[in-house]
Amino acid sequence: MVGGLSRNEYVFEQVSAVFSARSLMVLRGPNPDLAIVRGATLYKVKSPSHSRLAGTTYGIETLVTFDRRKHDTKYVLRNGGKEQVRVFTVMAAKDEPIPDGAFSPPQTIYPVDESQEELEFTVYTLAGPQAELARSRIIYMEDPLQALSKHMTVKVPVDRRLPLRERKFDCMISFGADEGLPVVRDRSGRAFEVNNPTLYPPGTRPDPRLAQGSGP
Repeated sequence: MVGGLSRNEYVFEQVSAVFSARSLMVLRGPNPDLAIVRGATLYKVKSPSHSRLAGTTYGIETLVTFDRRKHDTKYVLRNGGKEQVRVFTVMAAKDEPIPDGAFSPPQTIYPVDESQEELEFTVYTLAGPQAELARSRIIYMEDPLQALSKHMTVKVPVDRRLPLRERKFDCMISFGADEGLPVVRDRSGRAFEVNNPTLYPPGTRPDPRLAQGSGP
């Protein structure tokens, strides 16, 4: 939903209820008013196919099992007897063609341990010469030479009643008028509303902390 009316909570809830009954998801970006202006501009300048190139490389942070054959030992994290590394997982690479309104392929994420009650999904952008090579090399979150910046964060609750391996989430990036909007679904396919995502100023570096989600 876009436009000023989408800010009305009652209207948004009623529209969401109608479409959720049809297994359809209703999204509302952080700037619904601006989305109309951007959408009109995009419509005017796009080709008839209405596709575009990703303006930057988007991805998320994931925690993967350390592999001595391909990972740098200086980035190893030891967590509960496990050896892992924090890596930048590409969701959409710079200059890749993306149809308007499309989503990036989903990345499945799990909580790190049994105690997590909430998962924080942060979309990052990667700039500089490495942006176009991100799919062919490993990008470490702690590497000071990488031009990684925090773009947007959303938080979702974790159902601790489920077995750990069933507490999975699919994280995608929406490429509507609000390019780079994170979308998160739980194992049942239910989408979490991105109501008040945290937006970061350009150049905000990743936090020097343990990742909150792990890869498959």
